[in-house]
Amino acid sequence: MKRGDVIVLLACLFIAGLLSLPRLFLPPASELVIISGEGRQEFSLQEDLVKEIDGVAVEIKGGRARIVSSPCRDKLCVKAGWLSRPGDAAVCLPQRVALQVAGGRNQVAENRNQEAGGADSVAY
Repeated sequence: MKRGDVIVLLACLFIAGLLSLPRLFLPPASELVIISGEGRQEFSLQEDLVKEIDGVAVEIKGGRARIVSSPCRDKLCVKAGWLSRPGDAAVCLPQRVALQVAGGRNQVAENRNQEAGGADSVAY
């Protein structure tokens, strides 16, 4: 490696560190928002529970959430795995069920949107 290569590599690492720094100061995720045919429901991520919504089994455990099972064919929503960071989402389109973790900047923006009478961030 030449001297210029090392300088470029160090600059890239420095910029990547700066870009990830604000994430350290975000408040942790606090709730799970589920939008389905039953409407919008909010659950705390601090409680452990398993709930079935329109045929989709949702599990909340240890500050994380996931879709455990779904009657859909491809099971992409199940493969999404655990959702734990603000903004993480999983959607089961055939069943029309969407999960999103709220908290941090995401929660602040969502509250502002609701106060202004804006539309939801999820559309079918």
